Amino acid sequence: MKEQNYTAAQELLQTLPDPDSTDKQQMQASLFLAQGQLDQAAKIEEEKLLSATNELHQILITLMEIALKDGRTEDAEYIANVSKQGAILFDLWDYNSYVAHFQLYSASKNRMKCLKVLLPMLKSLTHKWDINASPLYATLKPNRWSNPSAQKCKKPFSPLCAPIRMPPFCRTAQNCRLWNTSLT
Repeated sequence: MKEQNYTAAQELLQTLPDPDSTDKQQMQASLFLAQGQLDQAAKIEEEKLLSATNELHQILITLMEIALKDGRTEDAEYIANVSKQGAILFDLWDYNSYVAHFQLYSASKNRMKCLKVLLPMLKSLTHKWDINASPLYATLKPNRWSNPSAQKCKKPFSPLCAPIRMPPFCRTAQNCRLWNTSLT
């Protein structure tokens, strides 16, 4: 789609199967629960919850982008706030709570708000997410779901931080000095 070949993308999309209305995992969790296999039931439900929250986060980001492209800035701000609250409500990694606002302020070229969000967002990359600290994800194995790059991303502009797309106005030498001092 980045090459704007929308016809080919639509054709490829048509080949994907529609989601099945029967949720096999939900049925399996119910069966485990009925059999008293609580750890297995919890693992299935916790994985489903985490996947669902990640999907909701992506949906909210897309809705925010739509609102921005449609000129509905107040709606985009509202959606960014919902995304932040959702990340907090569902005990997600701190980084998740900054993404929507960073994208919002970057797209709207609000330099000051972008930098205000960017600094704590970058700092959050250095904090390991203890997924099991939340009762929502108590049985999940941390190494599969936690952020493995957190400890490696201590230095500003680490290659592991590269996926963050800095807007052009955040790339000045003065702002680089600001990032360096705030991240140490």
